[in-house]
Amino acid sequence: MGKDLAHWAHELQGKHGDMFETYYGSQRTIWVGRADLAAPILASSTKNNYFNRGVSSPGMREIGLETVGIAANRDYESWKFNRRFFSTVVMSPRFLKKSITATEKLFMEAASYLTTLGGETSVDMSKFWFRFFVDSMYISATGNHAHAMAGYFNTLVPDNKQADHPKELLDLTEEIIYSIKNEFFAASFMFFFPPFIRHYILRHYNTKYVNQVKRFNDILLSIIRNRKAEIDTLPVGESLNPDMLTLLLTTNTPRDLKIITTGDITRPMTDDEIRADLKEIFSVGIDTVLYHYSLLSVLSLEDRVGSVWAGSAWLKKPNQPAQARGHGQAGLL
Repeated sequence: MGKDLAHWAHELQGKHGDMFETYYGSQRTIWVGRADLAAPILASSTKNNYFNRGVSSPGMREIGLETVGIAANRDYESWKFNRRFFSTVVMSPRFLKKSITATEKLFMEAASYLTTLGGETSVDMSKFWFRFFVDSMYISATGNHAHAMAGYFNTLVPDNKQADHPKELLDLTEEIIYSIKNEFFAASFMFFFPPFIRHYILRHYNTKYVNQVKRFNDILLSIIRNRKAEIDTLPVGESLNPDMLTLLLTTNTPRDLKIITTGDITRPMTDDEIRADLKEIFSVGIDTVLYHYSLLSVLSLEDRVGSVWAGSAWLKKPNQPAQARGHGQAGLL
């Protein structure tokens, strides 16, 4: 299987057709490779008849993914509760306005880094833009800046040109980036391999991935508790920042910003529920947005749409190598 699950599944589809099955020990999994069959099952509508879209996994339960959050939650009431909170928060006008403004500022920051690097420094654009989206999601989720782009920029320039940010913050951001990248591998390993293989044959990897998940959870819980402590020091009624974390922490509490409504749900979210939502924002949200940006970057190199990007300062003309113009070599996104 390797590390590229999608490539592996595509190879199996080419060999066995649109429907095939795999076994991991005694666990049988049926794969469906036709959109017309998969779409009704995977539709996100609350009226979907297929709430549980996959088999329950001991490994997923072991790392706590089947009872919290949205993506893998198999408890319907818990899923409905989290989905209601999450969907109303991300549709809040003040939250959206704040996120858009922050993203505009991040683009200016990205442009300043690329301009400073000039045409002499080789830049891995896959790393650079991944960190851009980490910064974007982190600001939207917490209201704070992770300075992920700055951390990568500092590895490319001498000390006298580095962005001045606390080393502790940059180190924490790098740890979060590492956790985001490894979360999918950990979930895949825990889902596909049965307990006997994980606990005895592949015990080293099982311990490694479980510890990685626990460390990521601890980081997110620390962020949540620090924000909760900050809110508690402020007088009741004082204006709060409408970022996702603050909204999730204050809804259905005396400090409720009254920006969102939760219908018949009256209790506030627990720290673990908020932690699960933050994890999904970072682990799922960043990759989803990055893939869409990658597609636009590839399309911009084609004659059919190249004219749309002709004025871009960051992309070469169509049919030329995939580089950021004047900013060194760009890796494939």
